[in-house]
Amino acid sequence: MLQWLKNILQLIIVTYLAVKGVFSEATTSFILIMFIEMIQTYAVLFCPAIVTEMVINEYVQIKKILTSQLHITSDESLRFELQTALQYLNLRPFRYTLCRAVPLDINLLLTTASICITYIIVLLQLTHLSM
Repeated sequence: MLQWLKNILQLIIVTYLAVKGVFSEATTSFILIMFIEMIQTYAVLFCPAIVTEMVINEYVQIKKILTSQLHITSDESLRFELQTALQYLNLRPFRYTLCRAVPLDINLLLTTASICITYIIVLLQLTHLSM
């Protein structure tokens, strides 16, 4: 959790420096380094959420396959096992949380991006006021 917060702060700072560098006519190499750092931080921060979302999609596909097999099969013992598996999947859906507080899914990506954008705008406005 602390690493995640550190990455968010790093993302805000690096993005702020990159945007400020673009507007203050900094050197191209500085801007390029900031954008590479920003992309690396995005990748480190959001890869777990993307992988979790892929696992959730597989979970949904498994439920669809089990449901379709349940409708097709005529064997009672197989039907019972399919119903048991579906009931288990419905009772225990796939969820992964950070410290039992932050759900790790695609919403984390959108929420973090909106927080970063908000703070970058605030930082740019405060910088503009101090000039």
